[in-house]
Order: sequence, then structure tokens, then C-alpha cells
Amino acid sequence: GCNVDDMLFQYCYMMEYLANLDRVMSEMFSNDEDNDEWHAELVACSQARKRRLSIDPVSRGYCVVMDIGGASPSMLSGDIMSYIKQSGEISTLHYPERLNRVFVVNAPFFIGAVWKTLKGV
Repeated sequence: GCNVDDMLFQYCYMMEYLANLDRVMSEMFSNDEDNDEWHAELVACSQARKRRLSIDPVSRGYCVVMDIGGASPSMLSGDIMSYIKQSGEISTLHYPERLNRVFVVNAPFFIGAVWKTLKGV
């Protein structure tokens, strides 16, 4: 089985992986001294990305989409709510510049009450 600690470990692993990937890609794209054809293409892509980000009104960061279609109140046990709360705290404390938005899709009607409870905690 999988417990909350296992899920949080995987969440942190994913966030660290994405942060490191972003750092490595930024370093790789910033080196303009190499004249290889592939490197020139990467530099051009990086420069295009920087131009787009400089005029794009949407802030940069990760987007988390949680599909909870078909969930019942009994499925939202203490462990699941604990995971949602703790992963949110981890993102807020350790990756505030990385997490841009979280979307919950296909939410059943009772999620509004659950959200109010979580929001107040």
C-alpha cells in the first residue's frame, strides 16, 4: 500500500526534479559561446521563450490539476485530506515561486463544504 508519507515523498521528489530540470535548462540555454548547430537552436528557443515570458501577463510556475471526479465523501478520508493539506504547505513553504495555480476539476457538489473546512484550517 501507499501511505501519506510515501505520497508526500513522491510529491517532494517531483517538485525537486522539476526545479532541477528548470535550473539545468536555464543554464544550458544561457551559454552563448558554443557555435554548434544544436546549441544555436537551443539558444534561439531560449531567447524566444524569454521574449514571450517578458510580454506574457500570466506568471510563470507549475500548474497542478487534480481530477476528483467520482469521489464520494467516504473517499475523502483523513489520509487524503492530510495529504492535500500537507502538500499545499510544502508548496507554500518550500516552492512559493514554483507553484502558480491549482485546479480541481470534476468536483462533486459536496467539495464546496470540504473546501471551506480546509481553507479555514
